[in-house]
Amino acid sequence: MQKNFFLIFIAMVAAYIAVPTLMMVILPNAIPLKYTVLFQVIFFLIPVLYLASLEGDILQVLRINVDFSPKVIVFLLWGLAGLSVFSLGWQSLQKAIIPDFLSGAYQKIVSETIQQQNELVKSTNLFSFFSTLFFIAIIPAVCEEFLFRAYLLQNLLRKYQSKLVAAVLSALLFSLIHLNPIGMVEIFIIGLYLAGLFIATGSIVPGIIFHLLNNALVVCVARYGGNMQGQPDSYSFLTSLILVILGLAIVIVSYKKIN
Repeated sequence: MQKNFFLIFIAMVAAYIAVPTLMMVILPNAIPLKYTVLFQVIFFLIPVLYLASLEGDILQVLRINVDFSPKVIVFLLWGLAGLSVFSLGWQSLQKAIIPDFLSGAYQKIVSETIQQQNELVKSTNLFSFFSTLFFIAIIPAVCEEFLFRAYLLQNLLRKYQSKLVAAVLSALLFSLIHLNPIGMVEIFIIGLYLAGLFIATGSIVPGIIFHLLNNALVVCVARYGGNMQGQPDSYSFLTSLILVILGLAIVIVSYKKIN
């Protein structure tokens, strides 16, 4: 275990946030937004691979293996479906429970988030669409799983000797570092599920697959879903609550089947 793993983790994340932000301030519009994800390769993936090489065999240290049951892939698809149902309900429920005095700020954040998403997934041809999938789905899935699960979660498990504490802490940091106040709860649930996948299978591969599929689904919905051009759908409070509970139930069943 890296003795100062948490400080190293903070340094990697801080560099990832600071460098592209500074570049965009100095050279606005010089780098398309989707290309900033390449900094994850520089500040997440490469340092983690280097640190792992110091401990021994990289494949073993980072748990890069396919030594898990094929049923894992089937049930993680259940988890993806459950999270999609949860997301539909939570977005609507969140909109309904926001206090009136915060509704203006909430609407503004939602509009800005949607505008950013539309900018990220904007494509004029098939090549551009697959390019977007590469930068928004594949690179973050690989780099973030190496950082948050293979590096951070493993070190947390060694430090606290508690799977629950380690999983919650890694999921919380995963959520906070995305800097998305509207999607924070959803990202936390995803982070918790990804931590559970890693712990249950002992491999980073299922998490990468799930993360990639989830990001690809977001890109496709943002690109082709008409609702992404406006505000999130609004259901009744009861319908939203049912969707949230049903989604979480599917996720829990999915995890239990894998575990």
